[in-house]
Amino acid sequence: MRYEIINPSDKCFIKADSFMVACIANAILGGGKYGLKGTDNQNEMPIFIIGGFDEWFKKTFDKDFSVDLVAENYTDVCDCLSSVKYRGERTSTNNIKFRGQEYSSFLKDKYSKNETIKERENGQNKG
Repeated sequence: MRYEIINPSDKCFIKADSFMVACIANAILGGGKYGLKGTDNQNEMPIFIIGGFDEWFKKTFDKDFSVDLVAENYTDVCDCLSSVKYRGERTSTNNIKFRGQEYSSFLKDKYSKNETIKERENGQNKG
């Protein structure tokens, strides 16, 4: 599904198969300063300038927002972060698309290394 990132600069969108993944990616992108609105007009994440994201996330998804949750969903979160598209040309100095790509690369690098270590450990333990 396509989601609009509600922000003070250029109109842009992300894609994700789940609302939870879209919210995780949006929280990483905007640090609470961006809202999110599904194109179905049913799924919305408010802007959290003065806090409250963790409580909203827990109430909405019945899960704690954590590093572990990001790690469990990192491939989908990375795909979502890499999917940022502008409605037209970017006119702001705030480059959300570039930031999405940078965060995606960082998470892929961080968590794919962890998977490789786990695979090696599991292979060594099997004999």
